[in-house]
Amino acid sequence: MGLNVRAQCLTVAKRLHQSFPDVKVPNGGFTTSKPITTDHNGIVPTGWVSVGHLRVDTLRPGITLQGVDMLRASRSGGSFVRLNANNIIIKQLRRKVPGFQLGHLYVAVFEQALLYKWGHCDGNFRIQLGHQIQFSPMIPLPKKFPSMSPWQRVTVGYFVGTASTMDLTIAPVRGHHCFVPEGDTRTFTDLVLDGIMFRDLGPLPEGGAPGLQQPAVMGHGYTGYTTRVIQKKYPVHHVVEEHVSGGSASGYHTHIVYERVVSHEAAVPLGAGIVEIKNGK
Repeated sequence: MGLNVRAQCLTVAKRLHQSFPDVKVPNGGFTTSKPITTDHNGIVPTGWVSVGHLRVDTLRPGITLQGVDMLRASRSGGSFVRLNANNIIIKQLRRKVPGFQLGHLYVAVFEQALLYKWGHCDGNFRIQLGHQIQFSPMIPLPKKFPSMSPWQRVTVGYFVGTASTMDLTIAPVRGHHCFVPEGDTRTFTDLVLDGIMFRDLGPLPEGGAPGLQQPAVMGHGYTGYTTRVIQKKYPVHHVVEEHVSGGSASGYHTHIVYERVVSHEAAVPLGAGIVEIKNGK
């Protein structure tokens, strides 16, 4: 009996130290072959697509933001992408990302900061992987105007690998606090992001994953913008649906049960999301 217990402990220790390769987002550093000479440049990073063909900017330290020398380098260095929104006009980037493992759990890791000059509202990022949606921590307005907030390295999740290649969409979300010391308040948030990748946490545990209410797997996409700070209430009802992936020749499959939020309102907040995840053969 003692030997069996010891063997189990060794197995657990080995599992805890097991690691999986990160998923590198192609051009997750948001580089471009075009010269970056101004802040209002409309340069889309190489390999990315601007959703709706709205103007996005690729920035770097050394150029000014509306004449102010305030841009600072991230830990990743080099250029970074600028996205702004007032939750009506929303600048978004999209691209396909290969390298995911079916049934594995992931978190997105990236750097974020806020530009307090053209935009006058706090904000955060909405990260969508396939139909799964998560939000980064809110970035408050700096105390000084104009200025750039410090870069924050954040971890956002959880996401579930449902295909080997998945669509990644990055969008800014305007917060609820807007202020400018003088003049008219522009109700936009102005954000920058750099160095995005996905960390592989390994296969989902048999009993599910931590925070199963967090991965918002939506069968028909997401139609509203909310934040973790203020959650609006809408009359909704939930339809529980099931999805079983195609699996492989070995018979491995991922079984995901999730809730699809149905509402007659124009904006629908995230629902309960995934309620059950099981892996098996």
